[in-house]
Amino acid sequence: MHSYIVFCAFWILFGVSKVCGQSPHSIKVRVTNLVNSPSKVLLAVYDSPEHFLSEERYQRHIIDLSNEGEGTIEIELPSGYFAIAAFQDMNLNNSFDKNFFGYPLERYGFSNNPEVIYRAPRWSEAALMVNESGVMEIQLR
Repeated sequence: MHSYIVFCAFWILFGVSKVCGQSPHSIKVRVTNLVNSPSKVLLAVYDSPEHFLSEERYQRHIIDLSNEGEGTIEIELPSGYFAIAAFQDMNLNNSFDKNFFGYPLERYGFSNNPEVIYRAPRWSEAALMVNESGVMEIQLR
């Protein structure tokens, strides 16, 4: 009986908070302003400013394009701050191509659709708080 009470107390104190606090949210990501051609969209989801726009991403997703003009994918994220970077891989080489000066050769976009010119956005411009399921749109440029 004593061990049953200890188990219940432990579960109430630690189990419920873990389960309730970490339930994932379904986020439908719509990527718009796509160029019609055989291509795909690569999404990188970042969970910290230290890893933003690096190879150390939280999640990676690929959208095979079937609809003209937009691609959609549903992803699961826990509560917290995240930033999403997307690009349309026009030549299907799984790489974000840039010219000699570092200027993008493929269409790209970020969560929050920050207005930046001649530089990548900062974490604070692209990060968003995920605390419920919903829909977000990333407009490529």
